[in-house]
Amino acid sequence: MYSCSIPGRLELCDGLQDTGCSQGSCVLTWIYCAPDDTSPECRDLDFTDAAGGIIIFADHYDPCELIEEGEVEIEFIYVPQD
Repeated sequence: MYSCSIPGRLELCDGLQDTGCSQGSCVLTWIYCAPDDTSPECRDLDFTDAAGGIIIFADHYDPCELIEEGEVEIEFIYVPQD
């Protein structure tokens, strides 16, 4: 998923070439890293307690920073592309 790099807000866009952001530029919002992923974003991560993988969020939209303290239920669905 891509979004405009606006701190604390999620304004969706269609990809790195999208120029329709009201502020900032279109950037990757999150990336899923599987334990065997060797891409530059994932290869140095520690998967010791993350057997199913790790999701990395962009600095402008980290839900762990935006959600107030308390119990929150978040569901992530990963759909592989063929």
